[in-house]
Amino acid sequence: MVLVAIILSACAPGTPDEDSWRVDALRSIGDVSSSVSSVQLALQHHDRLFGPYLQTVAVQAEDAAGTASTKLSAVQPPEPYQGRSDTVTSALDDAESLLTDARIAVVRRDSAAYADLVRRLKRTGDRLSRIEDRIRALPDDRSRP
Repeated sequence: MVLVAIILSACAPGTPDEDSWRVDALRSIGDVSSSVSSVQLALQHHDRLFGPYLQTVAVQAEDAAGTASTKLSAVQPPEPYQGRSDTVTSALDDAESLLTDARIAVVRRDSAAYADLVRRLKRTGDRLSRIEDRIRALPDDRSRP
């Protein structure tokens, strides 16, 4: 019976304290923002890059964003941050989807789509930056009595 309880408790998602969740969220947002910026820059200069390199940038950015997004979504947010968590995971999912669109366009060599993708990537990067700023501005748990 004790063995069953130990196994079941190991399967439950961890609930970090508020500071830990903030650190995890900021790391994930930063990783996804970096992926978005990398693809945006690569698409802006696609005429100066070899096709295989552009594909590599797009594929690796999509993979990195997926990993970052999955890591954060696997962590149960503390109760006071549930709403913020929903905002963050939604933004990360949207960014990941956009990176998938960009990768598809790059693999298809659909350069006519690049200008629109660059605009969308810029807006997504700006959105992630605003969310990151709001999370950084949250009060530190250690300052509470």
